[in-house]
Amino acid sequence: MELHLAYERWRRFGTGVVYAVLALAATVSTGRWPVIAAGAAAAGWLGVRAVRQAVLCGPDGVLVRGLLWSRRIARADLAGVRFGTVLRFDRRGRIRSTPLWAFRLPPRTARGRRVATDSLLALARWTDHVLARDVPLRGRRLPELDDAALDRELRRARSAPGPVWERHRRRVEREAARRNS
Repeated sequence: MELHLAYERWRRFGTGVVYAVLALAATVSTGRWPVIAAGAAAAGWLGVRAVRQAVLCGPDGVLVRGLLWSRRIARADLAGVRFGTVLRFDRRGRIRSTPLWAFRLPPRTARGRRVATDSLLALARWTDHVLARDVPLRGRRLPELDDAALDRELRRARSAPGPVWERHRRRVEREAARRNS
């Protein structure tokens, strides 16, 4: 199941134009042509990035395109969605958050707020669907893990939110207790 979430193109284009004009206005006031050229390049880059802001969900994970950066989150590192952020695990098993700036900017219209809310709800549903399928599969692989991997999985299960992770946490703790006894 794939999911592509973004504002309407005209709204993102308007945001891009605003960023481009602000960057260009800041550099034109200097009067130096190299600075103006650099400002025009930055304005163009910000305009394109504003238009491309989106969240793309696919079979391999989530791609979050923000205004200044993009981040790919592997499906195995996905922990959930909370309050306009995607929760992910780092290499040590700690929870990290990736902000969804495409849906955090305050929409000026009721339709814009509705689109942002609907997009975040769709992303949360997609994430819950993926986790409901993937987390039990992780539990079946517990006996195959070495001690370091089991410890990392236990840290992940203890820090991740939601009922799916709670069941997984209990299963990992039972496996760790069985190995320690």
